[in-house]
Amino acid sequence: VVFVLPWLVNFLFLYRGRTWTHIRLDSTLLARISRSLVNLLRQSYPGVCTGERNQVNHYHSSHRMRFRVVYESTRVLFACSDTQKHVTSLCKELGQVLSSVVGRDVNVKRLQTSDDFHVPNHFVINDILRDNDVLHAVDLETFMQQEYKLCSSYEYLLSRCDWNDEYLRKILVGYHQHNQIYIAFLDAGTLTRLELLRKEDILSFVRKDTKEVTLFDTKVKVGDNEANVCSAKLQIRTMSEEEKICKILISLQASSDPQPEIQEVSIDISEPKLKLVESKTVQEAMVNWLEKDISVQVPEPKQEGENLPDVIESITKTEGSATPVSTAGSLKISQLEQNGKLQVNVTQNYASGGRICVLYDAHFLVVNSSDKPCNVIKIESEYQSKEGKWIPFDNTLLGDFNGANVYWSNNSHTDIPPNSSTSIVLGAQFLDRDIPMTSLRNRTPPQFPQPMLIRFTLKQSDEISNEIVVEQINPKLELPTQGEEDLFWMFCDDANTLTRHVFKVQKDTSGSDPYFRVYYKGSSSKYFYL
Repeated sequence: VVFVLPWLVNFLFLYRGRTWTHIRLDSTLLARISRSLVNLLRQSYPGVCTGERNQVNHYHSSHRMRFRVVYESTRVLFACSDTQKHVTSLCKELGQVLSSVVGRDVNVKRLQTSDDFHVPNHFVINDILRDNDVLHAVDLETFMQQEYKLCSSYEYLLSRCDWNDEYLRKILVGYHQHNQIYIAFLDAGTLTRLELLRKEDILSFVRKDTKEVTLFDTKVKVGDNEANVCSAKLQIRTMSEEEKICKILISLQASSDPQPEIQEVSIDISEPKLKLVESKTVQEAMVNWLEKDISVQVPEPKQEGENLPDVIESITKTEGSATPVSTAGSLKISQLEQNGKLQVNVTQNYASGGRICVLYDAHFLVVNSSDKPCNVIKIESEYQSKEGKWIPFDNTLLGDFNGANVYWSNNSHTDIPPNSSTSIVLGAQFLDRDIPMTSLRNRTPPQFPQPMLIRFTLKQSDEISNEIVVEQINPKLELPTQGEEDLFWMFCDDANTLTRHVFKVQKDTSGSDPYFRVYYKGSSSKYFYL
């Protein structure tokens, strides 16, 4: 029964076209059933089955198995004398053997056969493996990468940014495809540690007393200083047999944090499928800004160049208040007002390599008084330099305005229907200019003339052209100045970006405990409290 029946069933499954993976698992199940039958017969007929059972146990306990183990470019022949142990023990022994061969620590997490069968770690070696099997050893790093691909997007997130290197570390908690909960620690986007929890794993932590058991405690170096480390820890809280909610603790502490931030995640194990219930913060990181020791060398007071004025006034409009209009043939084009006034919009955007692009756009009304369509074969844009010369823009755009957004196209031609009035948006663009972006993006950078005179030319098919000149003027800009409540004041002006960097100290006495507030403002604002 023990030996003949499993092989007979295997043959029948092969005849039916079953895969080797199914046959291997089925034979394992039947072997277990066979041994159970032997136990039952032994209890019923002790005189008959005693000798047979002893022979079976003697066979299993004394039978040696040899495995050909493959790890990266290393091949070893491993002899296993105790085949009644679990596969987990075999992985540990293989890790020790491979470590001595390759000269570094190898943590074998899983074994795979040559037909890509993942050997379950909780199975007995003799039940799942065969003599002379070729086993591929999967180390911890490879195992994590393989399993992480089967993880869905996270349900809960704990992240901390470290001051010492400005990198973001985070712990993710979510669902694995095979009814497991995954907990992943990512160091600056790199998977560093992965833990998978099955329902059976969670139930193994049933205890009479409650305590926290550490599943992993990983530390990564931060920057060049060996003393600066970021710690990520995963703990599971033991529970009683009656409890149906398991709680795990995820902890993350940056090297600049005085204490870790801890979150408690609840897992419902009452159903066959695991379910994440909720997450709550148990302990805040409570960043102490004074803990970071920064050596600062204060320079001698000095002034280089000229400071920007406290108020940068807007330039007076040069073309008067008349609406720009151009008429040529049957086509008339005039600038439209936006928000009750004539204006040209400016938008600065970053390009590659720290360069910027600057886009100017204005709205126009185009009227075709002819009974025939007007074919505009080309649209051009130019700006007037400080020397008075007209210089072409890098790009000219034609757009449609739907009341909220402008939809651009790179077409430099269009058709105006007969006897029609059409609203269009014309754009002129500087591309990939090696100049810094100003603190406010809706301004013309100081490297270009101000006011900015822009000429759009619409060339018609009959060699007639409409030329219309519009004007863009930067609005008034007020820079920060020292106030009466500022105990200390220091600033530095960047003329290229029109930014005033301010460092000041104020004393706040509004509350019961007075405190000093250190305030820094550049292109953005950051507050620090002492």
